[in-house]
Amino acid sequence: MKTKISEMLTLAAALSLILTINVINVESVRAEVSENYSIEHVSHKVGILYNGYIVINDTINLSGTPPESFLIGFPQEYGASLVSCKAYNPSNLDQTFQVTLNVQLGDRNFYGVKVDLLGRSPQVLTVIFVLSNSLISRDAQNKSLYTVNFPAYPVLTKTASMCNVSITLPKGATYVNGTVEGLNYTKLELSALTYNPANITFMLSRRQYMSIHG
Repeated sequence: MKTKISEMLTLAAALSLILTINVINVESVRAEVSENYSIEHVSHKVGILYNGYIVINDTINLSGTPPESFLIGFPQEYGASLVSCKAYNPSNLDQTFQVTLNVQLGDRNFYGVKVDLLGRSPQVLTVIFVLSNSLISRDAQNKSLYTVNFPAYPVLTKTASMCNVSITLPKGATYVNGTVEGLNYTKLELSALTYNPANITFMLSRRQYMSIHG
C-alpha cells in the first residue's frame, strides 16, 4: 500500500513538473513571436526652438510582426529634462498609443519609455519627445554662442539597420561645431542600447537671442 501511495505521489510530482515546463515553453514561444520583428530604418529629427526647448521626432520603420509594445529612450541624463512624450501612427494621425514613462531600458544608464501598440501593429511608429531648455547654455564671453546637449541617436532594444539624423537650428542660427559630424549624419547598424550623448554649438546674430536663462 505504501509503495502504491509513493508511486502515486511520484506520478503527481512528475505531472506537475511537465505542466510547469509546458507553461514555460508556451510563454517562451509567445515572447519569441512578439519579438519577431526587425528595425529597418529610424529617422531621428532634433529641432531646437527659440525658447531653448528641444523637440525630438523618432520615426521607426518595422518589418516582420510588430511587438505588442515598443521600447525606446535616451541616455539617463536627459530624463530629468523630459517635458512630454507622445506616440502615434504617422500614416493615421488619429491612431495614438499610450506611453509609459521612466521604464527600465537595459541598465541604469538609460531612460526608457514603453509604447503600448494595443494590438494594432503599425509598421511605422513615431515617438515625439519634448525636452526643456535646461539642456542649452549661453556662452559667458560671447553671448551669441549657444551650446545644446541632446541624444545623438535614440536608444533601442534591437539593432537598427540605418538611422538618419537631422538637426534643425533656430531660424538665422549658424552651426559652429560639435561632437557630431554636422547637422545631418547617418549611422549604419545602430546597435541596441547605444549610449551616445552629444552637443553642438551654434551662433545667433547680435540682433537675435534665445529666451533662456544663462
